[in-house]
Amino acid sequence: MAKLDLLAMRAVLFSLAILLAACTCFVSAHKHSDSEQPHLHRRSSPSHFERRSAHIAALFDALPINRRAYDESHAYRREVHAELAYRRSIDEEDDLEARWRWMYRCIKCGEKFFFSKNAQKHWKTHKISAPQLQNLVAEKTKTRKSTGEFGYGSSTKVESSEAEGGRRATI
Repeated sequence: MAKLDLLAMRAVLFSLAILLAACTCFVSAHKHSDSEQPHLHRRSSPSHFERRSAHIAALFDALPINRRAYDESHAYRREVHAELAYRRSIDEEDDLEARWRWMYRCIKCGEKFFFSKNAQKHWKTHKISAPQLQNLVAEKTKTRKSTGEFGYGSSTKVESSEAEGGRRATI
């Protein structure tokens, strides 16, 4: 019985200690001098990033590591990551282009469709006898640069894709 009372007393004291520590942290974080306005925090100590970079610089000074070689390897890594991001963006554009492969637009109202079947249903709402659609992929092919499809291939592929009715030529 006395052992349980002792454990309960320890638990209460422990929770009070945690509460006191939390209160002191809160008060020290929100402490203001008389000259300061209450909601403006003046930075008196260096930031986490500044302390961290100073610590890393001190480590480099203490260790027998060539700082320039380290920086060059990281510059190379940054270049590789930039190149991969660029290639990924090109692939995303290609995927987007493939998704828009069958996209059409109604000339009368400007509504866009992914599939010609939906476009055919739409023509009936306008009571159009002949389909008046604009093939957006063919328009993109005409306006594309002469370098080919996103830099792949040559200008002959662009011309051949125009001859196919706007469909993209397979690479």
